[in-house]
Amino acid sequence: MINLNDVDTGTQTTEFALIPDKTPVRAVITINMGDTIVEEFSSQPLFKKSSTSVAKWLPFEFYIHGGQYDQRKIWYNLFVDGPTMNPETGVSKSREIGIRTLRKMVDSIYGLKANDVSAEAIAKRESAIPVESLIEKEFCFLVGIEKGTEGYSDKNRMIVPLTPDDTLYIPSMGSVAQSKTNLDIQQPRNTSAPSNGNIPSWAK
Repeated sequence: MINLNDVDTGTQTTEFALIPDKTPVRAVITINMGDTIVEEFSSQPLFKKSSTSVAKWLPFEFYIHGGQYDQRKIWYNLFVDGPTMNPETGVSKSREIGIRTLRKMVDSIYGLKANDVSAEAIAKRESAIPVESLIEKEFCFLVGIEKGTEGYSDKNRMIVPLTPDDTLYIPSMGSVAQSKTNLDIQQPRNTSAPSNGNIPSWAK
């Protein structure tokens, strides 16, 4: 009989080494459902909101697909509202950044250049709303490292989506994401990001 007391556990750890800064990867999109509907984006309660400000965000999870970091997970909160307004447009700065990021994500998914205004490209961008249509789509982005605060360790984050306009863009190889990332969006998914949650202090 095997005696587990005699097993050398070595130096195993549950922590992964961080993905190096400015590494391009491809990843599959999933969404951790929240409790808030933002009608412009979806009729589903996909969003979360701050209890102390007007901030609202879409809680993404990205599963890296392929390569050295296959199946590593990165969380990203895409903000669609926030307390700081752009005085020139009257729109929150968070929303402006969020919309631009979403546009680049969609261009990355479909391999579109920013100046592509063909009927096909327009239709593909329009298909991104409602945003749950992005679930299980695959896109490319640049990984960065966010410095840990309040006792939390450093962590990987998405710096920016990459499109064919970017030299580091990795084109799709035509493979399909594995079923482990399937989501039933009718049921809120209670898995969540780490408790520090990629939520900036102004949004809490």
